[in-house]
Amino acid sequence: MQVWRGTTRIPGWQRQQGAQLLETLRTDNAGVFSEFVVGLTDAIPKVLAYDFMHTVMQTHSQVRFVFKEERFDTLISEMAINHIDLVLADRAVAPDAAVKLTSHVLGKSPVSFFAQPELAQRLRPNFPYSLNGQPLLMPGIRSGVATGLASWLESEQLTPLPVAEFDDSALLKLFGSQGFGVFCAPFCIAAHVEQQYQVARIGDVDELTEQFYALTRQNQGSDAVASDIIAQARALLSKAAG
Repeated sequence: MQVWRGTTRIPGWQRQQGAQLLETLRTDNAGVFSEFVVGLTDAIPKVLAYDFMHTVMQTHSQVRFVFKEERFDTLISEMAINHIDLVLADRAVAPDAAVKLTSHVLGKSPVSFFAQPELAQRLRPNFPYSLNGQPLLMPGIRSGVATGLASWLESEQLTPLPVAEFDDSALLKLFGSQGFGVFCAPFCIAAHVEQQYQVARIGDVDELTEQFYALTRQNQGSDAVASDIIAQARALLSKAAG
């Protein structure tokens, strides 16, 4: 009799079957454990990111999605070392950027102005000139709409009182909901803003728009998940534009 100490002798045919089973499990679970990392800039409204993503997540149920919110430059650096697969942003990558990325235009939305309901009712009849002298909550300079907003105010000779500036769009809306001032947000999420923050829309500015982009690595154009996110976002923004 042969005695094996500390282990069990396994016949060759069982070892072969075991190896085949392990390889099958690895193959079958490859999709289940795949990961797709999405970067979000501070300026992207969370409800918009949800609208872009939730159908894609249901379609690609075998993918584990990871969401990271950071500054634009930080997200771009993370893409350069393959730590992020796609970034949702409100601005494109500069053509001369060191990191070679593709900026996919998703669409644009007019900008709407909001305030607490009582104030919005007072400001609505003479909008936008009723903004003169009103406290205004400004998006941070890193926001894609910040420069356009400043230019529009100047071109219309409007003189609101900038009382605060926010990089985080959700924090801006929260302060606006508490009566700290008038604020703006994309028209495409106006219904959500009014419901979530209990504010009212004052008016819309068609010539002032907010653009949205999906940023991918240049060799990633055929990725199924990235393609579906881009298609879903474009369809939603196109529908919102009417």
